[in-house]
Amino acid sequence: MILSRRFLRTAAVAAISIAAAFPAMAETVIIHAGKVLDVPGNAVRGATTITVTDGKIVSLENGHKAAPNRSVRVIDLKDSFVLPGLIDSHVHLTSDTGGIAGQLEEITLSPAAQGFDAWTNGMKTLNAGFTTVRNLGDGDGAVLALRDAINDGQMQGPRILDAAAS
Repeated sequence: MILSRRFLRTAAVAAISIAAAFPAMAETVIIHAGKVLDVPGNAVRGATTITVTDGKIVSLENGHKAAPNRSVRVIDLKDSFVLPGLIDSHVHLTSDTGGIAGQLEEITLSPAAQGFDAWTNGMKTLNAGFTTVRNLGDGDGAVLALRDAINDGQMQGPRILDAAAS
């Protein structure tokens, strides 16, 4: 059966109307920070409420503000110093060792094993505060695949800028 253009247009309009009636809920997180370095070179802020919506910082307010409703998650970092994510501009995510041993890993480990090593090392850097890394020398594309999976939201990890094969 061939569907008419009129039917397809009507179905498309109906689908768009339904999608518009149920917009995606923005996820909001509030962080209560003890001290904040928001602009390098400026004075450190004291107690601050950081509001993050859909992964982006939308406001910083002095003091610790209450969540507007129960659906907002609150992270208590009142005893912590919060600063922007760091950038490491020279990493080799597929290797822990470096030098000759690291080069041997490149030729003895499968691309899949290198991918697991890259994810493990990426999470180590992320947990150490580095939210962006520049990876050098990705011969088999394992780090490119990891970068794409992180960008697609399939897994967690730092933002990866990859130099590809060197």
